[in-house]
Amino acid sequence: MLILCILRFILIKKPFNQNSIEILFFVVLLTLDEFIGLNWEINIYTFNFIHVFIPVMFCCTILLNKKIKLVYIIVLQLLISSIEIYLMNYEFIIYSYLFSIMLIIHKGIKLAGQSSSQIKIAPLYFFLGFDQILSFIVMLMYKLDYNWQSSLYIDYFNIFFNLFFPLTILYINVKFRRLIFI
Repeated sequence: MLILCILRFILIKKPFNQNSIEILFFVVLLTLDEFIGLNWEINIYTFNFIHVFIPVMFCCTILLNKKIKLVYIIVLQLLISSIEIYLMNYEFIIYSYLFSIMLIIHKGIKLAGQSSSQIKIAPLYFFLGFDQILSFIVMLMYKLDYNWQSSLYIDYFNIFFNLFFPLTILYINVKFRRLIFI
């Protein structure tokens, strides 16, 4: 899906819609995370890749989207995420998760109060917010060295995670063309 969108952009020269550019970045980061997970062994850096880059990406793109150029937003995201990975400060990661969840839900509520075309996009932000909450719980349980095997609630958590993550990806796949290309 991502490769087809990039090829379409290169061949047709159709610009990206910057109103929902965070969706494109989210898909790119999920693709990179999948590539990293398939090609390298799981360690602290591969685990933290998705937990560092995605919250910072949502914070930067939602806050700074139309205020500065897209190139500067990408450089700022890479800079902040690289510093986060280098320092491995979990407090900063936790705060960036909480702030990104708040921004995503706020954007979903704001879109839900607008025109009918924007109302159709609003559920995607609620899915993304809930997906970020579930990813945040995974990161917290890893940080707290929680024993997943002896947990009574792991089955309930797996049901939520296995339900909402594919629904988010499916909803992005359905709405992707309308969100990214003008």
